[in-house]
Amino acid sequence: SIFPGRFIAKAEVAGWPILGWFAKAQNSLFIERKGSRVRSQLRIIADELDRGEYLILFPEGTSTDGAHVKPFKSSLLQAVDTVKADVALQPVTLSYLAYKAKPMNQAIRDQYAWYNDASFVPHFLNLLGLGSSLVSVHFHPPVALDQFANRKECAEYCWRQVSDGLQTALTASP
Repeated sequence: SIFPGRFIAKAEVAGWPILGWFAKAQNSLFIERKGSRVRSQLRIIADELDRGEYLILFPEGTSTDGAHVKPFKSSLLQAVDTVKADVALQPVTLSYLAYKAKPMNQAIRDQYAWYNDASFVPHFLNLLGLGSSLVSVHFHPPVALDQFANRKECAEYCWRQVSDGLQTALTASP
């Protein structure tokens, strides 16, 4: 809600109950991650960037418990290499910090974060009853892919920014 953009999601999400409906309503860009389709999917992403679309990617490729950041996958950054326009990459750290005016502990964070093999429907229904929490959104300085020797170095740099930002936010008082 604070940044205009489309989420990039794996194609399977479109068919998921509840979450798929939300993703479609949000106008997510669904891509297939299978090897034979990667090149055409990268072209779709590049075309969106050339049109000036803002795309939002969670480069971990999965969800976590919210207490750490998994390494970033760099494969989708290949699309940036083929874009005609200048593209800025904006690392962003999202941190769940407090619930009911108390610092968020892992037990409460687990009620917000859907990860591993948690059943979605019970998790989602519980989430609806939680109410709001304090979430920090930290925008790190934007970077360009050509500032790095390759996309993997860029992904590593962005990961460090986001991971360090999360650890800083979680150890500070909300």
